[in-house]
Amino acid sequence: MKSILDTVARWLPGTPEIAMVLGSGLGAVVDEFTDLSVLPMSDIPGFPTISVSGHAGNILFGACSGKNVLAFQGRIHMYEGHSWTEASLPAHIAAECGARILLSTNAAGGINPLLDPGDLMLIRDLVVPFPLPRRWYVPDSPAPVARTGFTGFLIDQKLADDARDVAAESGLPLRQGTYAFVSGPTYETRAEIRFLRRSGADAVGMSTLPEILTARKCGLRTIAVSAITNVASTVPEILTHEDVKDQARLLLPRFSRLLREIISNL
Repeated sequence: MKSILDTVARWLPGTPEIAMVLGSGLGAVVDEFTDLSVLPMSDIPGFPTISVSGHAGNILFGACSGKNVLAFQGRIHMYEGHSWTEASLPAHIAAECGARILLSTNAAGGINPLLDPGDLMLIRDLVVPFPLPRRWYVPDSPAPVARTGFTGFLIDQKLADDARDVAAESGLPLRQGTYAFVSGPTYETRAEIRFLRRSGADAVGMSTLPEILTARKCGLRTIAVSAITNVASTVPEILTHEDVKDQARLLLPRFSRLLREIISNL
């Protein structure tokens, strides 16, 4: 990991105040950055390969809403065969480069009946409802939530309150809820969705937890937003990743505006 951190640090043209991880189909948020510098992840020796469609695979540095932002246009998913340490690399890089806040985004399936495709949901808490594969417990990485002994909120509640308020002031509808982290890569069955709903989850996805937990352990403040791309409990046919990306593209203008408003207030 040290060589990766050193490579990014040498490339970085400034000190970021905020680091941001962009989820499936949401990478175009950076189109509105100014003074943009781009580092392809493939140019970083030892950086894990990102194979999921909808993740461009770049690290970017630029200005957004008057703040220096380090953005990850692509996410490392554990179901691709990567370790916990690899999946949480954005948090390690953010901490090493001097960021004080990690803003994580994702495309998620709605479980709460009040959520509709196209909704934006502020994540208030995270839950791991199913046991994670043993191969994810690797010697060089922190264990997932149940094994860490971490107490308290994974999401900074003051930042979440501020995001809720700024969304309301800007006239941007913003739901709030709990995000369930599952292993993937297959989407959930109807029976699993019923179980997740009873577990208190409002939305479900296959990312976000590794970088959020690691960021907290590194001393960063954390905030996270889900773009609801489908309603998991009422999907009438087989859901594909292309469906998720299509819906993400439709809500991108509102999502970009919300992130700009949140960043301006951080």
